[in-house]
Amino acid sequence: MALRLGGLGDLDPEAVPLPNGTEVTTRVDRLIDGTSEGELRLQGATGRVAKLEADRVEVVFLDGKRATYLRSEVTPRKLGVVRYAYRRAAAWEQLRPCVVIDTVVGSRAWGVSDVGSDEDRRGVFVLPTAWTTGLVDPPLDLNSLDGSQSYWEIGKAVRQALRADPNTLEMLFASPEVVDPMGAELIAMREGFLSQEIYGAFGRYALSQLDRLEHNQRLAEHRVTIIDWLRVDPSLELDAA
Repeated sequence: MALRLGGLGDLDPEAVPLPNGTEVTTRVDRLIDGTSEGELRLQGATGRVAKLEADRVEVVFLDGKRATYLRSEVTPRKLGVVRYAYRRAAAWEQLRPCVVIDTVVGSRAWGVSDVGSDEDRRGVFVLPTAWTTGLVDPPLDLNSLDGSQSYWEIGKAVRQALRADPNTLEMLFASPEVVDPMGAELIAMREGFLSQEIYGAFGRYALSQLDRLEHNQRLAEHRVTIIDWLRVDPSLELDAA
């Protein structure tokens, strides 16, 4: 028996937040961005949110082309996405003040940014006691709508640091801003997270990036075939490619 989500009748798919990467369906025809020939992408096309600015949503399609829509012109493709987006937005609003470490990471942290570079932040937050005593598991991650800010619950951050997670170690060592004394305690013990695990963790990360590059290259080579598949069966998932 298929699992059905309940309690979605009160949610407006046209008003729900759309984090980067959300799979959406377009509701109007729109010209592809940057095409001199005026290529038209018909309504009903499926893509993922690449960028969100005010009421404008930039959508990237499977073939890599992009188009910009008003927020009211796209809707989440799956109802479950609507519920998840509401929960994610509510957690961000209520727990963002609980951040104890806030670190600028990426290109701006290492002095290789340019004028167009985004400011990415990672950090740590502490759950209020009331969030830890209920029957529902509390969120262990906080993510801003545009994806530029990500924070881990302190216990999760410690577990990640113990296994030498590259992103977590960068957050702890790249000039972190201590927002609360609880964050200062974690920074004080950061040297204890340095171990031989770093060799394996960073090595695996580098290899995963190579695999990703090779996968994208293979995907580009067969993009025309994939688009033909979608023309025949538009219900195929993006991840199925």
